[in-house]
Amino acid sequence: RMHIVHRLADGVITTSKYLTAFYGRRGKVTVELPTLFDGDKFQSPPPREDTLRKHFIYVGSPFDAGRVNKARSNLKERLDVCIEVFYQLYTTREKFSFEIYGIGVDDYLRVFPEHAAILQEMAQCTVFKGRQPNQLVLKRIAECDFSIFFRDETRVTLAGFPSKLAESISCGTPVVSNKMVSLESYAQSEGLFLAARGEECALVKKIMTLSFAEINAIKQRAYCSRVFDYRNYVDKVSVFMAEVGL
Repeated sequence: RMHIVHRLADGVITTSKYLTAFYGRRGKVTVELPTLFDGDKFQSPPPREDTLRKHFIYVGSPFDAGRVNKARSNLKERLDVCIEVFYQLYTTREKFSFEIYGIGVDDYLRVFPEHAAILQEMAQCTVFKGRQPNQLVLKRIAECDFSIFFRDETRVTLAGFPSKLAESISCGTPVVSNKMVSLESYAQSEGLFLAARGEECALVKKIMTLSFAEINAIKQRAYCSRVFDYRNYVDKVSVFMAEVGL
């Protein structure tokens, strides 16, 4: 499709610098867009109260448990890294809660059976919620302090843009993730915290030191930024349409 079908198109809408460069080398007119939403459909996040725990949330399908290879080299996302980071925090008596939506604990343990003991140990602060209605998940995202997900840099992850990042920022909830080419241009946006691979725990530990007043301020700035509102990209798309002759 990429080498034959898309070469016949007058223009290509891409979702990452990786794809923009790929089609640019082939002389295609492109416009690069992240996942976009109607910002008016999101409500301002409720203020977080000054409690003992910081609340983190993961939303997604990190892998298909039945298709993960023996080397576990085809994982879409590294939920296992999240679990290991929070276990390190747990062993140092940090106060947090971590909610996981989109996968159940049984499917997770099919791929990472070695985590059974630590998940049992963290049962009071790390909970698998499985698949839930989208409206409920959006509500929980808005209520939490941070969304979190980590990915390895592969051709698959380079070619896409994480919709969960755009969705979380639109909800007013800052995001913790890895440094990746597709996210570099958003690294200065309010509410995006990026760590190099291997430095995830250090970043989360630093975030844990933020006061609830600071977190509420970050959440409000993220929500008000409207960085992923489609209206901000109308002019960019208009230029693209003109370049392809429409």
